Amino acid sequence: KRGQATPFILGGTTRSNTASLIDLKKTNDIDVSNVSFDSTGQPTFDGTDDEINITFPTLNSDYGSIEVIVARKDTTTNSFIFGAVGASTNRYYLRHAGSTSYDACRGNPLANASFGVMTQDKFYHLVMTWDASTVYAYTNGVFSASSSYTNPGSDITGGNIGQGSGNHVNADLPVFKIHNKTLTAAEIKSNFNAYKN
Repeated sequence: KRGQATPFILGGTTRSNTASLIDLKKTNDIDVSNVSFDSTGQPTFDGTDDEINITFPTLNSDYGSIEVIVARKDTTTNSFIFGAVGASTNRYYLRHAGSTSYDACRGNPLANASFGVMTQDKFYHLVMTWDASTVYAYTNGVFSASSSYTNPGSDITGGNIGQGSGNHVNADLPVFKIHNKTLTAAEIKSNFNAYKN
């Protein structure tokens, strides 16, 4: 957290806006100037203006995965954990679509695969994967739903954590990962078990 003391800073007590969250591949700076933090120094999204704009190596329109751990803090509909729009309005969304559920969304027009009903203030492991024609949703390591879509065939190189189409999410989001591959059911289950344990 920016402004929060840490034992891992040599010669100082705080980190800058671009040194608070570290890209594990060390290819990009992550700017946290538009994010709130809780009392433990973890990022939290307040539903009004918190977001992290990210760039990454090309996210292929034919395959990929987004993996998060999230706990929603309200029942606002149509708020976004992640949003990205490529050419031909090719959309990648992981959104809070209703008062009790999240959707994995891909394509143009959007295809929605539901993660199912979720309890407020409870953490869930959600994985959205896609191939060239189908988007899949997994909740806590288990397949939930899929939906076919028309692939505009455009890749993206960036997006927004905590916001999509101007709609900000009100949630705690301690884990956010983008995989440039379609994770298998076994890999998703293994990842869930690692976090669960």
